[in-house]
Amino acid sequence: MFINAEFKETFANRTIVLQFDSYLTVTQFIEDAKQRLKTRYGDDVDIIDANIYLNDGRIPEEREPLQPNETIIFDYWYGRFPFMQNLAFYMRRKDMSYPQIDFIKAQRQQQRQQRQYKKDDCPICLEHTSVFNAYSCSHSVCDTCFENCNKVNIRCCSICRAK
Repeated sequence: MFINAEFKETFANRTIVLQFDSYLTVTQFIEDAKQRLKTRYGDDVDIIDANIYLNDGRIPEEREPLQPNETIIFDYWYGRFPFMQNLAFYMRRKDMSYPQIDFIKAQRQQQRQQRQYKKDDCPICLEHTSVFNAYSCSHSVCDTCFENCNKVNIRCCSICRAK
């Protein structure tokens, strides 16, 4: 059985669809994909899994590359997502710089610096640390708890549910 895998170049409208044996391991898939993409994009590319939605505040293009492992492709993706017809990946060239990613990271850093911090107990982790008011209510949380809540898509105050 064969599967289609679509590779979209990071911050470009160029895509390429390649067919792979669904019984390759993830390691073999990565090696085969890089070899086949090499003719168009050069030797050094990262393959980023776009099939899994992670709400960690990062855009997909800046995520870590797909890691080699010995799981069979069919089990790795179709075992978790049986409804999928095609696999989707971002392809990031290592020899290119992406100012879009740098801009987004700079914006995040600026937002962190603009927060008004005070020393207090975080109501989530109960640590005495620097907290800031992240919501429309008067409750404050620490950076770590705020980031962890965002990762699991909690966008309101954990105490009173204010946005």
